[in-house]
Amino acid sequence: QDICREVLNREPEVLVLHGDPESLSVEVRSELIKNYVTAYSQGGWRGLKMPIGEVQRLAHTDLASDIHTYLEKRHENEEVTEFLLKLVWLGGIQDCAGDAYNAAMDESLGTYSRTLAIKALYACDKSNLLRAIAQDILANEDRWEGKIIHSVIEELYPSIISTGELG
Repeated sequence: QDICREVLNREPEVLVLHGDPESLSVEVRSELIKNYVTAYSQGGWRGLKMPIGEVQRLAHTDLASDIHTYLEKRHENEEVTEFLLKLVWLGGIQDCAGDAYNAAMDESLGTYSRTLAIKALYACDKSNLLRAIAQDILANEDRWEGKIIHSVIEELYPSIISTGELG
């Protein structure tokens, strides 16, 4: 426990990258997310690659409140937002679907963050929110980079966007 506490305080990502995130208690996972956000939300890109498999093992529906709290805030380092959206996506955390929708619609976020947000909505089975995004894509093409549309077409077509709408 002492070692875990030290790692959480110094480099919380180590428990995800080199530990067994699924074996961590919800309390430790919550602390890990808090410390990660605190440590890395300021400053620019740091190349903190969080593997999808490990993030999926960390994700838990009981973390929804924490994730929501941190997604409501603006982070200078967008990697933090990406990490939080990955948790929503890979954990199918329904209580954070509204946050994912807001991120998807936020033009100030990067392509990858917006893509993750749409994938999170799909994982949460929020077809109504996906439909709202699809309608915005169709009505306001200039708001949506081609990379985003290309990356999420499997989530949108054919159940959300029909063949006729693509024409």
